[in-house]
Amino acid sequence: MKKYSFLSIFCIVSIFFGCKLKEINFVDLETTLNPSEKIVQLGTPITFNQNSTIVAKNFNWDFGNNVKSTEPTPTYQYPEVGIYNVTLVSTKDDQNQAVTDATNIQVLPKTYNAPQKLTYGTAGNDETGYCMERLNDGSYLFVGVINLSTLWVVKTNSMGVKTWDKQINDITSFQLIPKDVKELSDGKFVIVGKYIYNPTRSDNDAFIVKLDTDGTLLKKYTKSTTLNDEYVSVLELPNAIIAMGTSQDLSTMQNRARVEFFDTNLNLTSDGNDGSAWQVNNVQLTPDGFFVAISELNLNTQDVSQRYKPNIVHYTPSFGEPRKLNNFNIFGQCWSILPLKNNDFLMTGETLEKGTNILTGETENKTHAFISRVKRTGQTVWSTPVQTVRLFNEDFYGAIELQDGSLVAVGTHENPISKKDIIVTKFSPSGQILKTILVGGMENDEALDVEIGVNQNSLLIFGSTQSYGAGKRDFYVVRLNENLE
Repeated sequence: MKKYSFLSIFCIVSIFFGCKLKEINFVDLETTLNPSEKIVQLGTPITFNQNSTIVAKNFNWDFGNNVKSTEPTPTYQYPEVGIYNVTLVSTKDDQNQAVTDATNIQVLPKTYNAPQKLTYGTAGNDETGYCMERLNDGSYLFVGVINLSTLWVVKTNSMGVKTWDKQINDITSFQLIPKDVKELSDGKFVIVGKYIYNPTRSDNDAFIVKLDTDGTLLKKYTKSTTLNDEYVSVLELPNAIIAMGTSQDLSTMQNRARVEFFDTNLNLTSDGNDGSAWQVNNVQLTPDGFFVAISELNLNTQDVSQRYKPNIVHYTPSFGEPRKLNNFNIFGQCWSILPLKNNDFLMTGETLEKGTNILTGETENKTHAFISRVKRTGQTVWSTPVQTVRLFNEDFYGAIELQDGSLVAVGTHENPISKKDIIVTKFSPSGQILKTILVGGMENDEALDVEIGVNQNSLLIFGSTQSYGAGKRDFYVVRLNENLE
């Protein structure tokens, strides 16, 4: 006869009469929220995983937009762009104990593959676009570089069909960066920019070239000094050409605004410097004189995010004493200034702020695109003086005004998913954000300039692409209508 212990008999009896075993009290209740992605583009579903101890029986999710779930591992697709704080509350069966975990999810606009796009380039070469000009006859001139050091100029008709292109390869053997192009009253063209003269010392020199109507090089002028020189804007006056930019003392790192006058044959006639810490970024000529977008450099701070402040400087038509018009209450760079139909100006650029990296949780410097409408006296127009677009990292390099008075700013946006994309934001005349889109593919696509398109309610965006085209990078032209489609 088999013998049974008292404990064995007790267990058999307990099971027979349906005694319920209680949960194990010595296991701590713990939970960890673990989404499949923390950064997604609009339309991408996210699976919300959780790693919880065995005693966790109930799961209450809040996706940060008043949408909730009680599934252990829900999948959710956000309907709008934004940053969402997701929380998970896990409890035991008896609901007497709860633990919480949280994380942020960022939803970005979906990258838009623009149906009307053009590329110019050849396989094996690297073509980078920098600036463009809509010509008086409705055609376009696109300017950039081939393989970093050769200036490349492409002329097209109004529909983007190439009519000619020219390569100018005797400016530098190092990197060349064109900054501005202008059609002159006689139909010829001038291009200004900078090139690296001594890469071991970060020594830049300025250049200006004049081209004939067919792109043939007529004259070249390079400014070779011990300073860091660059031209960023070129303007035409009666019997004169003005190039304006920045000179930097490499020993003190101080910037000064630089203006130089040339005759129509690109012979230097006079020059001058202004400001002790001014970096010139863009210049516009009006009947009231010259309005200059600058960034003021502060070398007394170690905080890189507070190194520059944007401002506007006004020169009289005779280039008298310059006058600063506005101190924007932001840190960053102003890249462009656009005269509007009612005589206001539109300023675009980037702010530099401290922000949190959603992937790592660490604090880092982040760039965000800004736009501001100002009067010629320097006063801001909008109730929110500086309107900022904050997606991930982005800046605005240029803007246009449409026929209905709405404003469109373009630039480059960068995120870990689609790398660099073109960012396009439409604003009402009063500064309200109407729409933002990202244009490009899954490689690096950038925009540096914008012009009015074939009609007054369309736009033409110019930059570079790695997503499309024949080469490593190609000139990239995107056409959009007034609805950014």
